Amino acid sequence: MIGKDIKIKGEIKAEEDIVIEGHVEGNVTSTKEIVVGEHGRVQAAIEADSVIIKGQLTGNVKARTVFQLVATGKMNGDITSPKVNIAEGARFQGKIDMISPT
Repeated sequence: MIGKDIKIKGEIKAEEDIVIEGHVEGNVTSTKEIVVGEHGRVQAAIEADSVIIKGQLTGNVKARTVFQLVATGKMNGDITSPKVNIAEGARFQGKIDMISPT
């Protein structure tokens, strides 16, 4: 968990779930799930098994199983994932490639 008062610049790699409520600039990678919470502000490339965006993301996403952009989410970047779910009310600008990322 990266709290809302935390700011990180650099690369984050994990073999567990990551929840981002703070500010992150750089690359974020996990073998499991990455969630950008409603307070999260991320400028990064994200790669994980599944990705859920509830806050703001500027950067590309590679999700191996599923990508979700919920109604409160805002994203500017490209998505590569076999399953993509963008909720009504979410904001998205970019391209979607619905193939399994390599």
